[in-house]
Amino acid sequence: MPAHPPNPVRIALIGDSMIAQRVLGRLLESGFEITACLPGGDAFAAEARASGVRTEAVGADLATLCREPCDWILSVFNTRILPAEVIDHPARGVINFHDGPLPRYAGLYAPTRALLDGADEHGVAWHLVDEGIDTGDLLVTEPVSIEAGDTALTLQLRCVEAGCRSFERLIPVLHEADPQGRVQDPSLRTFFGSG
Repeated sequence: MPAHPPNPVRIALIGDSMIAQRVLGRLLESGFEITACLPGGDAFAAEARASGVRTEAVGADLATLCREPCDWILSVFNTRILPAEVIDHPARGVINFHDGPLPRYAGLYAPTRALLDGADEHGVAWHLVDEGIDTGDLLVTEPVSIEAGDTALTLQLRCVEAGCRSFERLIPVLHEADPQGRVQDPSLRTFFGSG
């Protein structure tokens, strides 16, 4: 009697931009089940719908991520703060993509802040989400060089590319029931919020 393949890992996805589109594509190629997609923009919404994924309206209530059971919620280029009931919904947890080298540059506008600080190097991080903003354990990180003449846009684009590359290392982690990340050092944290 042939063995049945294991049940696919179920993922709900919230986000926007090219990186969210590429993450969705890689998840589907890798056999993950996408339970919901909450897009932040029309281009990502159109791509998700074209992929046959249940796609909510742009800007829909965050609770729509919780309509179906899932193992993970992936937050990819998402600026909305997830409430506790959404964070607690997935069986395994929530993972966020951050366009900065956590714990430094937590919050918003990380590439811009790095350039304003005159930093020599930047980075990106995939981290677990906890009750804080960008404070969860780091699962995958990748450095991003800052080049002469960089603007916020050019650095942001390299962060997106680094996020796509580093997502390949996150795929095996998504199969783990309880992945162990690296705890962030709070003494190195900087934060910039919206207000």
